[in-house]
Amino acid sequence: MRAGPRGGWLRVPTLLCPEPPTGGSNRTATKRNRGSEEFSRRAQKRRFVQPRLGGKQMRHVFQQRRLSPAMIVACIALTVALGETSYAAVSRLVPRDSVGTSQLRNDAVTSKKVRDFSLRAWDFRRNALPRGPQGLPGAQGPPGVIGDLTLREQSVSVPGNTVNDRQFATRATQIRCRSDEKAITGGTRWSSDENQEDMITVYSRPFLENGKPVGWRGRGGTDVSTDRVFTVMVLCAKA
Repeated sequence: MRAGPRGGWLRVPTLLCPEPPTGGSNRTATKRNRGSEEFSRRAQKRRFVQPRLGGKQMRHVFQQRRLSPAMIVACIALTVALGETSYAAVSRLVPRDSVGTSQLRNDAVTSKKVRDFSLRAWDFRRNALPRGPQGLPGAQGPPGVIGDLTLREQSVSVPGNTVNDRQFATRATQIRCRSDEKAITGGTRWSSDENQEDMITVYSRPFLENGKPVGWRGRGGTDVSTDRVFTVMVLCAKA
């Protein structure tokens, strides 16, 4: 059988080779046999057996047929149209930001619904998470640079002079730390702290020996009529 012009099926007869005549020319019989065999082979090539539409043969037929570009575009358009309609229907039933804490039932959010490693320590109540074991003590740190401090002082009396002549009377003094100590910082002070009295510190600086601070030195001046005490201080620490 073979396909007809309108999609039907035509039956193609199979020609059988006739037997050669018993009495005649062998050459003529041979030509007839060759012609019959050639026609039979052509007919068999054109013959098409219609498969049964079912099972694996049906799937085989559909696999051999390719979709046309128009069919692909139509399927994409249908998918987009249905997707927008479904999204609109879901958006109308469940608007954005409409589900909150009050809409969740108790125990609705389980461990399987929480993404792994997405929670932080502040998401839990205090002491809800178990504490880990205490770590090993650290190594002993270096000793402090300063340590215990000792205040040492040295004072000097600055004589009085004529008031408001801007001729200051000055005296200098210094204080040393002990031999097993080093100077950390220092300063000066006066025995009086009245606002109307004119007293100044000319300089205040560390006292050095061989480039190391061993004490403090200062000079003070007054423009008052009576004597005042000028004191130099230093803070010493163990060397």
